[in-house]
Amino acid sequence: GLLESVLLGISGDFGEAIYSVWHGNWPTQTAGTYHAHAGYWCADPFALADYRRAMRRKYKTIQALNARWQTDFAGFDSLDLPPLAVDRDRCRLDFYTNEGTLPAATPAQRRRTVDFVDWYRDSMSRYAAFWMAAARRAFGDIPVYLCTGGEAQPCHGSEFAAQSKLCAAVGGGVRITNEDSNYEKNFVITNWVASACAFYGAPFTFEPAGGVTERGVACRVYNAAATGAAGMHFYASNVATPRRAAALGHAVGLLTGAPVERSVALLYPDTAMLLQPEKRPAMYASFEAMRDFADYAYADDRTIADGILQGMQALIVPVGGYYRRATLARIARFVQAGGLLIGIGLDRLTALEDDGEWADRLFADPRRTLRLSPALEDLPDEQVNEQLFAPLAAFLTARGVYVPDGRRDRLYTARRGDDLLVFNYAGAPVTRTLTLPNGAKTTLTLADAEVRRL
Repeated sequence: GLLESVLLGISGDFGEAIYSVWHGNWPTQTAGTYHAHAGYWCADPFALADYRRAMRRKYKTIQALNARWQTDFAGFDSLDLPPLAVDRDRCRLDFYTNEGTLPAATPAQRRRTVDFVDWYRDSMSRYAAFWMAAARRAFGDIPVYLCTGGEAQPCHGSEFAAQSKLCAAVGGGVRITNEDSNYEKNFVITNWVASACAFYGAPFTFEPAGGVTERGVACRVYNAAATGAAGMHFYASNVATPRRAAALGHAVGLLTGAPVERSVALLYPDTAMLLQPEKRPAMYASFEAMRDFADYAYADDRTIADGILQGMQALIVPVGGYYRRATLARIARFVQAGGLLIGIGLDRLTALEDDGEWADRLFADPRRTLRLSPALEDLPDEQVNEQLFAPLAAFLTARGVYVPDGRRDRLYTARRGDDLLVFNYAGAPVTRTLTLPNGAKTTLTLADAEVRRL
């Protein structure tokens, strides 16, 4: 009866289910005694042997692999990892270095890179599954959480939907340790865990990566309440001032762990971010703006394959680029079955496997699809409402989708049963008229960083 729960720290710089990364900053604290930097930690002979076995299982014949990668390997025993471009002018022992760049200039390079990252992530997922199963045997009915962190960059080896699913399989949960004091960023980087855990039936909790400001206390409490988190962690310094403690006390009653209701999903562009990492900041900016429009769940390749879209009315695609063909095909079936599809600023939706273009095919039915332009990151905030969010809100509400706010105003809403959880992050008091879950309208004024349940 002494343990509330068990948190597993299996790898990473602070125990997260990731590979060693620069963020642990050990080299700059104790130079020369701890070798850690961003990178793909798989150049040892054991990893290479496992990689070769995995590719043999996937392709069966070396001829099939060479055709897909446009390579000329004589056999699986001669298979090598994809070339990695790194900054060789810097020492990789005692200084921060980046992880390097994987090749993605041609269709064959993109396919080889994705195959490699899939294997690299799956290795970490299998390691996490081993630990979760062992902990479940050791601790019986005591809740067990897998600690994970970062933002699911490929070099981290984390695939948050896979980690959520494997934890759910043994009755465990996930703690994500990447929050800070900015609500929009917090939502964007925790929502993959929150969405996947909610879908697979695993509890999840949040932890900050470092310091938390007074305003950040309210941001974190709202993020937990408005996603259905089972708990949240504070370091003592996060709340050890009267104003921070008051901010926590004001909103802590909202932390019930009750699930939120989401009828809109956003297509998580995992493959697009993997192949174009330089576009990650612009992608995140579009995710932040869409959260201001409405609450949503991430729908990624794995959860889409497992049926997450069956519980959604609409899917929003705010980022073009490369996606897996099976995912695009499932989205097509979602629309054919009556689902709504919205694209914002899409130049293309390209299948990774054959470079086939899917955008025109997916948006062919004007009754159930809407394609808006330009891209969110190309518009200043004052133009987003008129050019994008107003027509989007009209399209959704006309088809029975609940949209409480639908504006770029940094007033955030989330539905929890008959309640609407509202948070003002505008930097000043805001007066706004909102639509409640029962259809009634209400006008309210919220102070900056105020959280309220309606």
